[in-house]
Amino acid sequence: MPGMYQGDHIVTGVNAAGVIRASPGRLVRIIVTTAGSAATLTVNDNATAASGAVLFAAPGTAAQGTIYLLDEPCLNGIYLTPGTGQVVNVIHSDGPS
Repeated sequence: MPGMYQGDHIVTGVNAAGVIRASPGRLVRIIVTTAGSAATLTVNDNATAASGAVLFAAPGTAAQGTIYLLDEPCLNGIYLTPGTGQVVNVIHSDGPS
């Protein structure tokens, strides 16, 4: 995609809620490596908790191999909560928020 950030960093094997990025940047891509059984994958613009603006939400049951191309600016950080049993890789960037 022309003009889309490619991502400077990757966090692999995310299977529990937690901080992906503790500073401003961009959420570039999420890749589902294991489908979950329930709940919702949620990404918040927050450096410490699952609160604040929701940058992205998707079914926790998304199929293995699903790729979400996002290019979303985050002003505070990236906090991700995967669906139940879900495992994802997260690509983010230092690019301008």
